[in-house]
Amino acid sequence: MTRQLSRNSAAAYNPNTRLWESEVSDGSIPVPPLEGQLTINRSHEESSHDLGNIVVGAPAAVLHPACAEDIAVMVALCHALGVPVAARGEHHTTHGQSLAPGGLAIEMTSMARVHEITDTHIRADAGLTWRTLVHKCAPYGLRAAGLPGYLKLTLGGTLSVGGISTEHREGGFVDRVSELEIVTGTGEILCCSPTVNAELFHAALGGLGQVGIITTVTLELLPLPAATREFVLHYDEIAPAFRAMRTLMARDDVEGVFALVVPPTADVPPLYQVRAHCWGDEPLPSAEVVLADVPEYRGRLEVLDQSYVDHVSTFDRIIRGFRITSNWDATVKPWFDAFLPDETIERYLARTIPALTPEDWNPMGFVLLLPHLRESFTCPRFRVPEDTDIVWLFDILNVSVTPGPDPDFVARMMRRNNALWSKARVLGGVRYPIGSLDFSPADWAHHYGETWPDVLRCKRFSDPAGVLTPMLGIRDADQVKSL
Repeated sequence: MTRQLSRNSAAAYNPNTRLWESEVSDGSIPVPPLEGQLTINRSHEESSHDLGNIVVGAPAAVLHPACAEDIAVMVALCHALGVPVAARGEHHTTHGQSLAPGGLAIEMTSMARVHEITDTHIRADAGLTWRTLVHKCAPYGLRAAGLPGYLKLTLGGTLSVGGISTEHREGGFVDRVSELEIVTGTGEILCCSPTVNAELFHAALGGLGQVGIITTVTLELLPLPAATREFVLHYDEIAPAFRAMRTLMARDDVEGVFALVVPPTADVPPLYQVRAHCWGDEPLPSAEVVLADVPEYRGRLEVLDQSYVDHVSTFDRIIRGFRITSNWDATVKPWFDAFLPDETIERYLARTIPALTPEDWNPMGFVLLLPHLRESFTCPRFRVPEDTDIVWLFDILNVSVTPGPDPDFVARMMRRNNALWSKARVLGGVRYPIGSLDFSPADWAHHYGETWPDVLRCKRFSDPAGVLTPMLGIRDADQVKSL
């Protein structure tokens, strides 16, 4: 039976049985009063999986916080008792990254208030989605830089993993943050910025929830474009597609470039659908201007003129269609996500794309390629390849044909992902950690490279009990046998 406990209800944790109790008993430790809601039962189905539906791990309790103080109270208790804690937004990871089996899940979407919008910034709860942010800011003629392709993601969740967009000059979402409020792994509430608690600030952005739970975010805002124009070009071969993207990235009036790889048919090989957008005041640049010197493309040029809000909501409409026509949320999503340097990306894709099977190409999946200027990435925890001018995010976002568990499909896809990662790593690849990979502590040490000692030091200082976001497997130095 589910028990929902409000601020006036008695709740406790029994360290002897390691169970949450709805009433205080001998030997149990009472939970301080909460403004939000603590739920105790034995299933917690909604908090036991993420978007991938690969890893399952039910928490013993779920907190729907009303404020940062609720989170601080519960994290302090879990710190003292050694109970694992994981904050969850829209749980858009695919390999159990946001799970806390047997511990406490904190569902952040109950904290979604906008505290302030000015001409230069927005301050909002970490549980706010980018979709809501877009619609809150647009009436003021404002926008956030570098939005995700899919907007139903929380601010805190995307800032914890780094956040990536189709705007090639913006770096990660973390590069546009000016201030955070964080609950550390000891339950302390701290404000931080590049000048106040700076080490915590830089450790939290792209820090995968290892040093604290982001509760409030202050983001830079920019003027809202009056209109957008998108150009869609198709290429049969990889080399001209890459020449087109690099040419378009060099145009001052092109704000973003990416490619969607269209699945092959019996008669047509995979098509590289290159998409570039401009925005600003009308009239927007013509095709003759934007596409000058771009390699010849296949078929008819598509030009899409839309409002800014419609443009950034494109993938929301696609996913909404999947949800209407199929049980998309219940499908298995063994996604593969990795950054590669400009010098090796074409070689990697020339081997990878032809080897993809029908399971990798399916009606509800995507293969995406997003280029970004390396110099735009400034946050130390958000890892991308070094010593290159352009980094490319390569995503295989495929799903199972039918909803529900499919262990054989998962096993095949995990073998695929691990093999793809081994090849990417040799070519200077860096994991983007929303996908599904088997990653050991030694792999994490390699991932963080020369910053690994800083990762461990900040973890020990901010989360000395090691209770935060446990499923990632980021461990202390004595647990790493070799790099």
